[in-house]
Amino acid sequence: MKPSLFNRFRRDPMAMLGLVLLVIILLGVLIIPELSPYRWNDVDGTAKYAPPSAQHWFGTLRTGNDLFTCIWYGGRSSLVFAGIAASMYCAVGTVLGLWAGYWGGWVDRLLSGFMSFLHALPFIPVLMLVAFGMAIQGIAMTPILYTSVSLFGFLSAPVLFQLIRLQTQSLMQ
Repeated sequence: MKPSLFNRFRRDPMAMLGLVLLVIILLGVLIIPELSPYRWNDVDGTAKYAPPSAQHWFGTLRTGNDLFTCIWYGGRSSLVFAGIAASMYCAVGTVLGLWAGYWGGWVDRLLSGFMSFLHALPFIPVLMLVAFGMAIQGIAMTPILYTSVSLFGFLSAPVLFQLIRLQTQSLMQ
């Protein structure tokens, strides 16, 4: 009998090490900013460029912000943005790939052509143009950032689309 995916994963020491590190990072990102006596935007002008100490474990920045706290707050933001981009990537690639693979014909040709067009677009210039256009309209930075992250996930979807489409076509036959 073939061992299950979980059992194979559990027996691989590097996979378990990666899982432990991921759990530590996730817990750190969720817990440490709440336990820290500082906030990411607490500015102490008297503690500029302070070296690591018992009070500031990683030292301070040029504005006096505690670097240890800023790192963990930044990790929290990074995980949120990665989650948004990955969700968009999975949702668009999976749904459109299933549609194209299942229906075939003109639906497949239309969606494949659209995804090929998206795949040919250069990510960075497109993201810059969208952000610039939104900034010209006077939109605040936070919506621009969320829109850019979502767009990045959307523009990445053709890779998953092609994989899901081909797997669906092979199952249909």
